[in-house]
Amino acid sequence: MDEKEEQKALDSSYCSSRDSARSSVDGLNLENFEIIGWLGKGAFGHVNLVKKKMTEELFALKVVNKEHVVKYDKVESVFRERDIL
Repeated sequence: MDEKEEQKALDSSYCSSRDSARSSVDGLNLENFEIIGWLGKGAFGHVNLVKKKMTEELFALKVVNKEHVVKYDKVESVFRERDIL
Protein backbone atom coordinates (compact mmCIF):
# COMPACT_ATOMS: atom_id res chain seq x y z
CA MET A 1 0.00 0.00 0.00
CA ASP A 2 1.51 3.34 -1.00
CA GLU A 3 1.37 6.52 1.06
CA LYS A 4 -1.68 7.91 -0.80
CA GLU A 5 -3.65 4.71 -0.20
CA GLU A 6 -2.63 4.67 3.47
CA GLN A 7 -3.79 8.27 3.94
CA LYS A 8 -7.07 7.49 2.17
CA ALA A 9 -7.58 4.52 4.48
CA LEU A 10 -6.89 6.69 7.53
CA ASP A 11 -9.24 9.42 6.38
CA SER A 12 -12.11 7.04 5.63
CA SER A 13 -11.76 4.80 8.68
CA TYR A 14 -13.04 5.05 12.22
CA CYS A 15 -14.56 8.51 11.92
CA SER A 16 -18.02 8.32 13.40
CA SER A 17 -19.49 11.21 15.35
CA ARG A 18 -18.55 9.43 18.58
CA ASP A 19 -14.89 9.35 17.49
CA SER A 20 -14.95 12.94 16.28
CA ALA A 21 -16.24 14.09 19.66
CA ARG A 22 -13.44 12.23 21.43
CA SER A 23 -10.82 13.67 19.07
CA SER A 24 -11.92 17.22 19.73
CA VAL A 25 -11.74 16.63 23.48
CA ASP A 26 -8.20 15.28 23.13
CA GLY A 27 -7.36 18.08 20.70
CA LEU A 28 -6.08 15.57 18.15
CA ASN A 29 -7.06 14.53 14.67
CA LEU A 30 -5.41 12.68 11.80
CA GLU A 31 -3.69 15.85 10.61
CA ASN A 32 -1.57 15.79 13.79
CA PHE A 33 0.17 12.58 12.66
CA GLU A 34 2.47 11.43 9.88
CA ILE A 35 2.33 7.82 8.70
CA ILE A 36 5.73 6.18 9.09
CA GLY A 37 4.93 2.59 8.13
CA TRP A 38 2.76 -0.47 8.32
CA LEU A 39 2.83 -2.61 11.50
CA GLY A 40 0.31 -5.34 10.84
CA LYS A 41 -3.07 -6.52 9.68
CA GLY A 42 -6.01 -7.97 11.59
CA ALA A 43 -9.50 -9.27 10.93
CA PHE A 44 -11.12 -5.81 10.76
CA GLY A 45 -8.32 -3.53 9.61
CA HIS A 46 -4.64 -2.76 10.02
CA VAL A 47 -2.20 -0.91 12.27
CA ASN A 48 0.10 1.90 11.14
CA LEU A 49 3.14 3.33 12.85
CA VAL A 50 2.58 7.08 13.07
CA LYS A 51 4.57 10.03 14.39
CA LYS A 52 2.94 12.93 16.17
CA LYS A 53 4.12 15.98 14.23
CA MET A 54 4.48 18.36 17.20
CA THR A 55 6.48 16.05 19.50
CA GLU A 56 7.80 13.36 17.14
CA GLU A 57 6.45 10.71 19.53
CA LEU A 58 5.68 7.37 17.87
CA PHE A 59 2.31 5.65 18.19
CA ALA A 60 0.49 2.66 16.76
CA LEU A 61 -2.71 3.77 15.02
CA LYS A 62 -5.34 1.12 14.43
CA VAL A 63 -7.42 1.61 11.28
CA VAL A 64 -10.73 -0.26 11.38
CA ASN A 65 -12.94 -1.16 8.40
CA LYS A 66 -16.34 -0.01 9.66
CA GLU A 67 -18.24 -2.00 7.04
CA HIS A 68 -16.76 -5.28 8.29
CA VAL A 69 -17.24 -4.37 11.94
CA VAL A 70 -20.93 -3.64 11.37
CA LYS A 71 -21.43 -6.66 9.10
CA TYR A 72 -20.06 -9.03 11.75
CA ASP A 73 -21.77 -7.20 14.65
CA LYS A 74 -18.54 -6.25 16.45
CA VAL A 75 -19.20 -2.52 16.96
CA GLU A 76 -19.49 -2.83 20.74
CA SER A 77 -16.26 -4.84 20.90
CA VAL A 78 -14.35 -2.23 18.90
CA PHE A 79 -15.51 0.60 21.18
CA ARG A 80 -14.75 -1.47 24.27
CA GLU A 81 -11.21 -2.10 23.01
CA ARG A 82 -10.75 1.61 22.24
CA ASP A 83 -11.94 2.61 25.70
CA ILE A 84 -9.54 0.15 27.36
CA LEU A 85 -6.53 1.33 25.37
